This record gives sequence, C-alpha cells and structure tokens, in this order.
Amino acid sequence: MTREEKLLAIAAEGREVVDMDNVDANRRHSPRHGIMCYMLPAENAVRDAEEATAEADMADYIANHKYKDDRRAEYPDLGDFADAVYWAQKGDDSKMVDWIACCDAVKVNNPKL
Repeated sequence: MTREEKLLAIAAEGREVVDMDNVDANRRHSPRHGIMCYMLPAENAVRDAEEATAEADMADYIANHKYKDDRRAEYPDLGDFADAVYWAQKGDDSKMVDWIACCDAVKVNNPKL
C-alpha cells in the first residue's frame, strides 16, 4: 500500500490527517505545556478562537482598566501619607499639601476613561 493509499484509508475512517509536508502550518505553541507541538486543523481553529478572545479581553482591559494599574504604580507611598498626617496633627500642613498635590498629578496624568 502506498503512502497516499494509507492516508486515504485513514481519512476514510473519519480520522484527521495532518499534512506533514507542510508541518510549519500545523505547528503552534502550547500554552499548557510551554512547548511547540503539532496541532490538528480542528485544534488550530479552537486555538485561534481562544487567541481572539484573549486579544479582545486585553483590549478591553487596556481601554477600561489599565489606568488603575498606572495610577497604583505612580501614587506616593502610604508611609509618606502617614508622615504627612503626623505633621498635620502637629500643625505643619506642608507635607499633606505636597502629598495631595502628588495624588492630583497622578489623577491628571492617568484619567479614568
């Protein structure tokens, strides 16, 4: 039996046949295992749908939520706030004014969308 006949027999049984002559088209990165593997066309279709969903989720995150992370990284340290509260209780509001100005700058630089 020739190679082509064997492939036709496998296809006749309802099993999928991967074109190993065009193996790069079927090679994908497996996120579960972290390795390159060969995927059947049906598996590629599922993976394409998963990647499209992940890209849409990332776009939604960037559009609607990324400013929160950006703000969190730029806000002044809470230790500075505690120090400002202490000195405000002692009558020196300058540190509190500076801390609030820093927070206002963060909000201006990273507005809610």
